[in-house]
Amino acid sequence: MNYKKGNVYSEESVYKRHKLYQNKKKSRRKIIISTLLVLIVICVGIGAFYIITNMNRYHINDLVIQDIIMTRNDMKPFNGIIYDDNGKWGKYVNGKPEGTIKKFDINGNISSETNYKNGLKNGSKREWCSNGQLQFQAFYVKGKRNGLSQSWFCNGNAKDSVKFISGKKEGIEKTWYDNNVLSKKITYIDNEIVEEWRWNENGRLMLVPYDENAVREYLKGIDEEKHPIEGIYEYLPYTLAIIKIDEHDDLIIINLRETINAGEGSEWFSIGEVKGWIDPRISTLNTLNCNWVNADKSIVNHLVRFYPSSGNLYVVRDDKNTSNTRDDINFILKPINSN
Repeated sequence: MNYKKGNVYSEESVYKRHKLYQNKKKSRRKIIISTLLVLIVICVGIGAFYIITNMNRYHINDLVIQDIIMTRNDMKPFNGIIYDDNGKWGKYVNGKPEGTIKKFDINGNISSETNYKNGLKNGSKREWCSNGQLQFQAFYVKGKRNGLSQSWFCNGNAKDSVKFISGKKEGIEKTWYDNNVLSKKITYIDNEIVEEWRWNENGRLMLVPYDENAVREYLKGIDEEKHPIEGIYEYLPYTLAIIKIDEHDDLIIINLRETINAGEGSEWFSIGEVKGWIDPRISTLNTLNCNWVNADKSIVNHLVRFYPSSGNLYVVRDDKNTSNTRDDINFILKPINSN
């Protein structure tokens, strides 16, 4: 029983109810204040984080982009985040990339992604075409390619494939035309070419390896009834055999004479090596299109004119079509007895 001013109340007193209301009001005030304090702390934290992260965030226009990236205002190695109009590149330490660096095209699509450690490529590197097709993929260890390296055309067809060991090519490298036809097959040992095959866009053989045994094995597979020797010619120190593969394919010129130390540049060629090939698709009745292999293995294109009356092959670099044929001749291949 509660007493107030001498009155007796059977129910809860007004005072007690008022006291309870005041306590609830204070409790709600504390909750609101605590919530506001938490929100203030969160906002201050977000603001501080934004300020800190953007203090070292630079647009590429504010930097000098070179091997070691510098800040344009003081020309010191840059530390922080680089971005351009299309996206964030990534982190740089002392002017060198660190971690994952991304580049973007004008549409904001990723064009490349490369991983770095201590400024050196370390891990995967990938590049994409504008249509999203993976264009290139390789792996690096301390700045050197290591493992399988591949690239593709933007239509998805394979472009090339080769294995690297500590930055050097090792094994077979294959290269394709964009129509998925094999273009080259090159064998490497310690980054040195030991064998090379080439084909044109129609898959026809253009060049057999610069290896005597490999060429001899290739020649063994030629059926002389179907692919006869068109003729044997002499151009000292070489003896050359022209072999017809078929009516649509290339004519291969093979060196048949040992030429080691037989003249300038002759040490480059031995018996069985390819000196050139003729493309009959470009050739005319009296003019053959000849791709000629120089002593340094470089390849140049010549016009080879054939005169049935003499049987000679006249090689000219620039067909001037002069009235005096000898004005155009660079050298003459003279036919010799094939026996």
